[in-house]
Parts: sequence; structure tokens; C-alpha cells
Amino acid sequence: MIETNLSELLKSHDISINELSEKINIGRKPLTQLANNESKMVKFDTIEKIMNYFQLSSFDQLLTLSISDEYSVSGKVSERELYSDLNSYGVKIYINDANASLSLPIFGNVYIGDKSNIDIELTGYDDIEIDSQTINFIYRVLNKGKYYLEVLARDIALTILDMPEIQKESSKIKTIIFRMPQISEVPEGVYFWNKHDLEQPDFVDFLADKYNLDD
Repeated sequence: MIETNLSELLKSHDISINELSEKINIGRKPLTQLANNESKMVKFDTIEKIMNYFQLSSFDQLLTLSISDEYSVSGKVSERELYSDLNSYGVKIYINDANASLSLPIFGNVYIGDKSNIDIELTGYDDIEIDSQTINFIYRVLNKGKYYLEVLARDIALTILDMPEIQKESSKIKTIIFRMPQISEVPEGVYFWNKHDLEQPDFVDFLADKYNLDD
């Protein structure tokens, strides 16, 4: 679902959905769904008209992000470069919500050397900033606790290991260094994993024990 602040905006500006519908020429039904956080998809034109009416300067002033715990991760290799004995892959990772209404991008690089380790850095390319909604999502995960952020990192790492280009070299990989993006004051999440352990079905249970989560 897509969450918005539309209900609060309507109250603070003392305007009804019917009045807003007439002023911005958008049907009452989609506005009601947005106000009640029942929308799975929303047209950019609708968002633009609402923002213009309330004189909002940023999407974040209208849209908040709601991704359930049942997200999925997908990705692809965007480029490959070879530095002497180091293979480097540019990757694009997408975090998809359960309703397929949002797909949040994170860009980064993967390095595979001759020391039996893979270094995954989801820090973005030099000229690409992390999407604001992606930042919002990572904040939300982090606010739930470090365990949840490491589970997300694990899901992303497994997605990268499953990429055909990476799989070709995975037989010699033993350890994984994973770096989540650094966001504002939030410290960069850095994880060191044994590849064999990471791929085990009970690894999430191991993480729960690591963070002393109650059953």
C-alpha cells in the first residue's frame, strides 16, 4: 500500500475531499483511497496536482512509505569491469513491496578478488544519489532494530549471489563483506558473513539469537 499525509493535509487546510476533487479536477474515489491509505498505485499527475494545491516542495511532504515485512528483492548486473586480478560488477538492486506497487532502487558495486571473498558495497555510484523513498524505507527497517536491517542485508546479499554473472565465480567465494548505504547520521551497516552459513535456511534463526530476540 501507499501511505500519504493527505488526511492530515485536508484537516490542516480545512478542506474536504469533495472540495479538493473539484479544485484539482481529480475524481473523489482516488483521493479518498489516498487519504485512507488504501491505494496500491497512484498516477504521477494526481500527486503533482495535490502537491501544487498544497504548495508542497517535496514528495516526502505528501508520501510516506509502507512496505510490509513480506518484501522481495530483485536485481541485475549493470556492468562488469576487470582490474588486474579483481572482477568488479556494477549492480542495481530493487526492494519490492508485497503488492508490487513500489520498487525501490539501490545502486552499488560488487568486487570479487583472489582472496576467496566477495565485497558488496551498496553505497551508490558517485553520480547517483539514493532515492528518497529508499532512504525512508531503510530508516523504517533500522528503527525496528538492527536485526531487521541485517535480515534485509542478508536478503540483498543472497539476491546478488544468485545473479548468473556472480554465480560463475561463487564456487571460490568463502566470505562476504556487505556494506549497506550510509544515510545521514545513520552509520553504515557493515556485515561479515561466512558464505556457507549465510545460505543456510536457519541463518535467520541464528541472527535472532545474535540479537537476543524473544520468541
